[in-house]
Amino acid sequence: MVTIHQRWMSWSLSEIDTAQTAVAARKIAESQNPDGCWDDVLYSDSERSTWKADLHLERLNTVASAAAALRRDGHLDAVLEEAGEKAIGCWIGRDPQNPNWWWNEIGAPQQLGRAALLLRSSLTTKDRAGVDHILRRAVWSSWTGQNLVWGTSIQVLRGLLDNDEGIVREGFTRVFREVSGASTTGSEGAPTEGIQRDGSFHQHGAQLYSGGYGHGFGVDVGIAIVLTWGTRCQIDENAMLLFAHFILDGQQWMMRRGTFDYLARGREITREQGHRRTERDDFGRVLAALAALNVPRRDEFSRFAGTFQGGAGVEGNRNFWNSDYIVDQRAQYTVAVRMLSRRTKNEEVVNAEGARSVHLTDGASLLYMDGSEYRDVFPVWDWSLIPGTTALRWLDGGTPKTGEERSVGQMGVAAFAGGVSDGEYGAAAMELDRGALRAKKAWFFFDGEYVALGTGIDLNQAGSNSSVLTTLEQKQLEGSVVRDDSKRGVVIVHDHVSYVLPANARILLQTQPKQGRWSDIGTGRHELVTMPMFLLAIDHGPSPHDASYRYIVIPDSDVSAAKQELRSPRVKVLRNNAQIQAVESVEDAIVEGVFYQAGTLKTFLGSMKVSEPCAVMLRRVNGRIRVAVANPRATALKMEVFLDRRRLVFSLEGGDSGGRSVLEWVPDAEH
Repeated sequence: MVTIHQRWMSWSLSEIDTAQTAVAARKIAESQNPDGCWDDVLYSDSERSTWKADLHLERLNTVASAAAALRRDGHLDAVLEEAGEKAIGCWIGRDPQNPNWWWNEIGAPQQLGRAALLLRSSLTTKDRAGVDHILRRAVWSSWTGQNLVWGTSIQVLRGLLDNDEGIVREGFTRVFREVSGASTTGSEGAPTEGIQRDGSFHQHGAQLYSGGYGHGFGVDVGIAIVLTWGTRCQIDENAMLLFAHFILDGQQWMMRRGTFDYLARGREITREQGHRRTERDDFGRVLAALAALNVPRRDEFSRFAGTFQGGAGVEGNRNFWNSDYIVDQRAQYTVAVRMLSRRTKNEEVVNAEGARSVHLTDGASLLYMDGSEYRDVFPVWDWSLIPGTTALRWLDGGTPKTGEERSVGQMGVAAFAGGVSDGEYGAAAMELDRGALRAKKAWFFFDGEYVALGTGIDLNQAGSNSSVLTTLEQKQLEGSVVRDDSKRGVVIVHDHVSYVLPANARILLQTQPKQGRWSDIGTGRHELVTMPMFLLAIDHGPSPHDASYRYIVIPDSDVSAAKQELRSPRVKVLRNNAQIQAVESVEDAIVEGVFYQAGTLKTFLGSMKVSEPCAVMLRRVNGRIRVAVANPRATALKMEVFLDRRRLVFSLEGGDSGGRSVLEWVPDAEH
């Protein structure tokens, strides 16, 4: 108990600038009323997301941190100790409540418990009893995922306050059991909450939340591991291996230079303060602390700690089959694509947050080079034109409409969504089924560029006056935009990224200021935000039938590089129809294809035939061909792949491995 308490105090105060915090704390104490409250705190506020009464708890923690840091350094500040004790008494006496249960059972108890533990030596028996009463509201027995971790962390605070080892041990035991991973249920392998088999994280059902609740989960569990390492409360070996998998094979792949992919953050992207959050503070501290312990994969933790803020991180391709999500990491850029199937949920609306997130799972693809590309853009976004998506530009007060009874907070309709990956390269595809709109969409990733194909775009909606568009990009305008049209095609370059399109593409290109408010998309400020924006899209018209598209994105390039791609394509489109979408690169010795039904495809590596719908990749490596296959329907499947006369049989798993790629080797016919 002494060890854990000392470590907790050290962790809580290690980032405190004592002198600066003490100055701020004394100003707070001077403005405090004799009863410990503050006149400018609205204790009766009922805002469900940004609760104004929380200002009291923020001030309390500033005062408590300063008092504890000074005490640690041998300087007892009686004024701050008293101010903290009075502030705790005020909160206990008023006991503010919020209509949102989270504040009453997690948010307020967590902050109150932290401050009380920092001030433990100066609290009266009455104060401790009052704190204990509020902390007991975190009844976590039926909670899961990050909510459970928050609840058990509150129990640990209560146990440390009361010096009760049984309470502390129970809290840590339960949180480490939650690390053990989620199971899947149902014939479609629908994932439940928590850490998934593929390293992604779900909360509130089968909803990707790695950068939201999952970020908090990684930080809080990491802190718990650091606090208990070497004690009787230490995490067991199997759970530690799973946590390392979650951080190193999951979280690490979803970041670019300290920025977590916005497609994995859920409704948090509607919050101005959460949107600006980077992972450099608590998450970086957790990585560094784990790298200092004798944990499994310690060297990888150390490398991640040293690179995630801006250095060269992981490179390659990773398909998260439990979440219909794929990430391609290269030295100069990161691109992520999020899809939707009947196994996953397409975002949620909670506390007025997320109402416009209709299309975030409809093939949304975000491209990062320095990580700041989409910072602060969401209030001014046209949410019907999210990068990567094919959607109807049909808005109701800024909220996209699809014609569905409910367009957010729903499981998908189509079964086909997923990808194939060999760890270095990969491809992804989905059948889009939203209201009256249908399409087949695919992405093919190479080192230095990626190709997007669409086909079968149909809008079965009589009398529609709204166009269907496929959006390539929508982000803050940075510098000039260059456009070059020729018979071969169209090149558009913006912010060191080149977009290559066919000559007959009907292009929508806008470079103008856009306006909006954070309050339009959530619970943020009402002040008008104006930002110059770059928008690039392909317009398929108001009633497309069997429409298609193709485009190439070349990050970290210029006009000359893009025109060279037009003159001498590095990647060749082999097929883009309702049966097959496929490309090949002779230079990279790679073929990537998506088969929506059994079929045959001629490639430079030979004639390929598959017996079942699948995603497949061929790659020549050292005189052999590596064949990677996955089932985007994520069910168990036995199938054959013929490469000329060479036959391979694949047995693909279902359940929580449904959609996972399987690799085999065959001799190269040329060798």
